[in-house]
Amino acid sequence: MIDFLQNHFPIKLRLTLWYVLLMAVTFTAFAVYLVLRFQNNLKSAMDASLQINVSQTIAGLDEEDYHETGVLTFDHTGQIQADVTDFAMRIISHAGVVWDTYGVVQSIPVWGSVEAGFSTQRGVGGEEEWRVYSQAIPDSKGQIIGWVQASQSLLPVTDSVQDLQDQLLLGIPLILLLAGFGGFFLAIRALLPIERITATAQEITAQDLSLRLNYK
Repeated sequence: MIDFLQNHFPIKLRLTLWYVLLMAVTFTAFAVYLVLRFQNNLKSAMDASLQINVSQTIAGLDEEDYHETGVLTFDHTGQIQADVTDFAMRIISHAGVVWDTYGVVQSIPVWGSVEAGFSTQRGVGGEEEWRVYSQAIPDSKGQIIGWVQASQSLLPVTDSVQDLQDQLLLGIPLILLLAGFGGFFLAIRALLPIERITATAQEITAQDLSLRLNYK
């Protein structure tokens, strides 16, 4: 490639191409880092929201109601059955029996294994991903009597990351194009004195020795 550039392109254009190539590599690496960092930050914020929601729900559960009825519900947690489209929550027994649900539970056919912590599951159709957080419900003696699981769609995260990628794919080529024009202009300015010296040196002959090289 280097030999091809040297044989087919003037030095001004070669300098510009190397400059643009270096900027392209730099911007691409930065764009990948930016997208990954942005995606991780959005997921971390979602995880924190799910964890807080589950913890507040568990704090609002009525253990006396469990001892009387044998189940736990959202009735005492302050959860409002709103028209949510990307959030779901459920309370299940230690044996896995569903006691109560909230939100679009039908959109998540697979909640994953009932283990404390986070997991990512597929929704209906296997296309949309959901972030699931599970936390145990202890009684006054510290025994686990059930679990609260909350899930939120990762579609907003995916859409935001895709939007950022689209903007980068549009913006980086424009920046490289402007950088190419600027680099070519700078290359011309930088090489102009050398071209003048070269042209003067070629004009100096044995018959005309009065010309001098102006290198200042």
